[in-house]
Amino acid sequence: MEQLFVFGTLRDPHMLREAVGRTIAGIPAVLAGYKRRYVLHLDEPYPVLIPDKHHVVDGLLLAVTAKDLQRLDAYEDRVLYQRKQVTLTNGTKAWVYALRTTVDQNKLHFLPESSRQNKLFIVLSAVLLIFLFFVSIGPGYHVLSYLQNMIVSSPAQDFRIGLPDGRLILFSPTVYEQLQSIYLSQQTKEFSVCLQGKKEGTTYKITGLEVPKTYEQETFHVTAQLCDSTTLIALHSHPYQQCIFSDQDIAYYRKFAKVNVDGLIAVMCDRDRFGFYP
Repeated sequence: MEQLFVFGTLRDPHMLREAVGRTIAGIPAVLAGYKRRYVLHLDEPYPVLIPDKHHVVDGLLLAVTAKDLQRLDAYEDRVLYQRKQVTLTNGTKAWVYALRTTVDQNKLHFLPESSRQNKLFIVLSAVLLIFLFFVSIGPGYHVLSYLQNMIVSSPAQDFRIGLPDGRLILFSPTVYEQLQSIYLSQQTKEFSVCLQGKKEGTTYKITGLEVPKTYEQETFHVTAQLCDSTTLIALHSHPYQQCIFSDQDIAYYRKFAKVNVDGLIAVMCDRDRFGFYP
C-alpha cells in the first residue's frame, strides 16, 4: 500500500469516491513547510501548496493502492498538479498532488487570503509543536481535529456571535430560534438557509430566514438553490463539530459574492457554534 496526503477536495468522501471508485478512511495528518492557497483556474477555486517554512497544512492521510494512484493521476488536473513525495510531521513519507514545477506562479490568479485563515495557520503551528507526540498516537488525532475545528469557529451567546476580527453577527431572537429548530430537526442531513438582514458597519443584523429550494440532502452534502441578493449570510450545516470550510463551500462563496458583495457564508457545526467566511 502507498500513503497519500490530501489537503483539498479529496478530503470530501464523495469526491474521493468519484475519483477512485471506493471509500477510503483517512486519518488527520499535517504537512509542515507549506501553506494552502486557492487559485482561480477554469473559473473555479483550486487549492494548491505553496512552500512557506512558517506555515503548516492540515489534511488526511490515506492508504491507497497503485491502482488508486493511477486513477488519481488521471483525475487530477495535469496542467496544474503533479504527484510528488513529501514527509509529514509524524515522519511518514507520502505522495501529494502539488503545484507543477513548470507552472509560472506569477501568472496564477491567487484568491485573497482571509485573516481567519492566517490566524488558523499561526495558531496551528504552535498547537502542533505542543501536541506533536499526541498526533503520532490514536487519541492525538481526535485532539488535533477538535482543536482545529474550535479555532476556526465561534460560539453564539445571547443571540450574537463575535468574530475574532471584530465583526459582530446579531440575530433577532425569533430568527435564532427558527434556525435552532431547523438544526435540531435535521441532525442526520445537512441543510441550507438564507439569512436576511442589514449590514451596519461591522455588524450584521439578521432579521429574516428563508429555506431555499433544496435538491439533495445527505450527511456530508447539501445541494440547494443559490441564495438571492436579499441574503446577508448564506448558511448551511456541517456534521457535529466539523467547522472547517470545504473547497465546495469556498466555490459557493465565489458565486454568492457575485449576488451580494457584502455577503458571507457560514457553517453551523453545533447547536450554538458557527464558522464564517470570509
